[in-house]
Amino acid sequence: MICDSTNIFTEGRSGSEKDVNESMLRIFEQQKKRIIVTTFASNAARMLTVFKCAARVGGGARPSLFQVQILNPVEPAADIKVPFMVRAAGIPASNLGTFSTSYFGRQVKYAGDRTFEDWTVTIINDEDFLVRNAMEAWSNSINSHDSNLRSLPSDYKSNGIITQYSKDGDAIRTYIFEGLHPVTISDISMDWSTADTIEEFTVTFQYDFWRVEGTTGIPTT
Repeated sequence: MICDSTNIFTEGRSGSEKDVNESMLRIFEQQKKRIIVTTFASNAARMLTVFKCAARVGGGARPSLFQVQILNPVEPAADIKVPFMVRAAGIPASNLGTFSTSYFGRQVKYAGDRTFEDWTVTIINDEDFLVRNAMEAWSNSINSHDSNLRSLPSDYKSNGIITQYSKDGDAIRTYIFEGLHPVTISDISMDWSTADTIEEFTVTFQYDFWRVEGTTGIPTT
C-alpha cells in the first residue's frame, strides 16, 4: 500500500497517477522550452511519471548520434579524419571504490577512491591507413618498438572528446578525456573468404579523468 498524507482527511475520491500521467503528457507536448517540475521528495510515483513523460516527448537520446574527436600529439595529420572513421565508442562509466570497517559487530561502509576505466573506440580502416598510421606513431613515441626509448608524459598525453547529438543535430552533452594516450591497438584480421566487409580495428586508451560539458549536474573546472 502506498499512502500520501496530503488531503488525507478530505472526503471523496482522489485521481490516480495514471490520470496525472495523461494530463502531464498533454502539457509537456505543448511546451517548446525547458520544463521545470517540483514535487514532494517522497513522491516517487510522481517522479516516475515526470521521467516517463519527458522520455515520450523527447523520444530518447539515440546511440547512433555521436562523434568522436581525438587529438594526436605526435601525428596530428589524421585528426581531421577521425570523426568520420570512428564507428563505435562509449560514454564513460563513473566508478567509486568502496571499503568498510567493523563497528560493534556491524560493517560500516565508506566510499573509496574514484577510478576511471579504459576507453575503447572502433575505427574504420581506409586504404590510406592514415588513422592507423597515426595511432601506431603515437604508440611508438611512448615506447619505441626497436630502440626501447620512452617519452615524457607531457609529450604523449592528450585529450579525446565524445559528443552526443540530439535528433535536431545540436550537441547536447560532451565528455572530455584528459591525459589520454593509447595502450592497445588491435590487430586487423585478414581472410581470403571475407566478402562485403570493411576493415576495422580498435584502440584502447587510458586517461587521467573525464569531465562533462553540456547538460550535467557535475561541476567542471
